[in-house]
Amino acid sequence: MAKDESSDQSALVGKKVAYWVVSQHGTKYMYRVETLPLVGYLKTGTQRQLGTIMARILLIDDDEQILNVVTSLLEREHHEISTAVDGKQGIKLIENQNFDLIITDVIMPEMDGIEVLMYLLNQTNRPKVIAMSGGSASLDQTIYWNICKILRADKVLQKPLDFETLTSAVREVLEIRVAD
Repeated sequence: MAKDESSDQSALVGKKVAYWVVSQHGTKYMYRVETLPLVGYLKTGTQRQLGTIMARILLIDDDEQILNVVTSLLEREHHEISTAVDGKQGIKLIENQNFDLIITDVIMPEMDGIEVLMYLLNQTNRPKVIAMSGGSASLDQTIYWNICKILRADKVLQKPLDFETLTSAVREVLEIRVAD
């Protein structure tokens, strides 16, 4: 019996729960997020020890609240996060740093996520990309999704974000295994 209890407790080691309230376009969303311990391995061949940086991620979004919440969530998963408020700022960071993953909003002022994807098409050692969009009143969201897929986005997600879906997508795209 004691053996079963300790194995149950060890399964919970490293698991964290957090809550966020995000206001987006006048609607408030409450998110409950559970993070799990990760195995420090990226399929790209980069070995990283548990508790150190898993992946270097660039997050591009014009909504500061989303930048803050997603950054906090992904840092809990041991990722190093850089942020940009639009595609123009994001491309400047891409030109000066190496990233394992770029997560970009599709619809932004100045330079949007579609332009970021077009820029990345010509890059050698292109990082993985997750595009995310809440859609537009003037254009059907499936059109954005199809454009993102044509421009080689590895994954496309719908906003408002379900953070379990986001962390699962990050793990899937980077091919990170969750510890048993």
